[in-house]
Amino acid sequence: MAYLGDTLAPILFLDYPTQRESRLLNREFTAYAWEIEMLSMDKEILAILCCPATKQSVSVADEALVLKVNDAVSRGMLMNAGQKLVSEKVEGGLLRADGKILYPIREDIPVMLIDEGIPLDQIS
Repeated sequence: MAYLGDTLAPILFLDYPTQRESRLLNREFTAYAWEIEMLSMDKEILAILCCPATKQSVSVADEALVLKVNDAVSRGMLMNAGQKLVSEKVEGGLLRADGKILYPIREDIPVMLIDEGIPLDQIS
């Protein structure tokens, strides 16, 4: 039996989540945290950012795309536009309007350099 704060009201833990339920809860929480983090990017800043090569607009990449990029990074199979191996996983990314290039977000900073853009034709 546990107690909540300074009160004497007991908290009963009658039913613990199964391992599968725990994984599902963790996945839902992670997805929610992802949305909050990406939405916190200042909309005014996002509106003025553009692809440095083509001047196309960019938008925040969804979690599924970032996971695919990070999977390719972990397999050592991803090159950036500067033809260098991408060795660091990305926290997020800004997707060019035509969907061909992802500019990585590292330490909450979008890396908007032409050579750092990741061509997405490498990702299946």
